[in-house]
Amino acid sequence: MIESLRAFIKAIVEVFSDWYLMAPNETDIYRLLSIREQRGFPAMLRSIDCMHWKWKKCPIAWHGIYTGHCREPTIILEAMASQDL
Repeated sequence: MIESLRAFIKAIVEVFSDWYLMAPNETDIYRLLSIREQRGFPAMLRSIDCMHWKWKKCPIAWHGIYTGHCREPTIILEAMASQDL
């Protein structure tokens, strides 16, 4: 399972790093700061996002552990982005 996760992460970095994992330029920083200021978080470039992904092949014994407000088993994917000024 760990090896599969490592292969997945490596593939994501290879495919998306040029666009999504690049350092922001001045235009990006201005745009991000403007958006965050409108949302009530001035001067913040860091953000975190979470998603619930339906786990179709969750073992039945684990359904209770991984079932929450969605009423079916899910795995939470958390992504954090950070850029210090």
